Amino acid sequence: MIKRITHHGMVVTDIDEAIAFYTGVVGMKVHWGPRDSQGGPNEGVVGYKDVHMKIAHLIAPDDAELELIQYINPAPKERPDQRERALIGATHLAFEVENVSEVYDKFIEAGGTKLMPVSHFPDGSQEAYLQDPFGNWIEL
Repeated sequence: MIKRITHHGMVVTDIDEAIAFYTGVVGMKVHWGPRDSQGGPNEGVVGYKDVHMKIAHLIAPDDAELELIQYINPAPKERPDQRERALIGATHLAFEVENVSEVYDKFIEAGGTKLMPVSHFPDGSQEAYLQDPFGNWIEL
């Protein structure tokens, strides 16, 4: 049996920009990194010969961790259609926030991509999907 989920990992195009986004806009803190990671045991972990990555872990107020990975070698590839949701694999990262509309606007101002407007439900709750500046789907 598992004890807990330790972190969620996302590939980004620029680790420094991603750290700035997730600390400045989302309010996460740097737990460690960015670290340069090349070859050795990493080749077995990710399955790429001569792999070269930059990795950082950010931490949320509830101690949940987000791992940001920038591949140097091999170069990262974009999804054929960034708006396509019905793909096998992880679909999104969800954040609980105080004010969905306010955080949604902050994401867009900081380079995020609008996908759908904020939805308002009869119980007063709100939900929105957008992408961070690196194409990762985010739920608020």
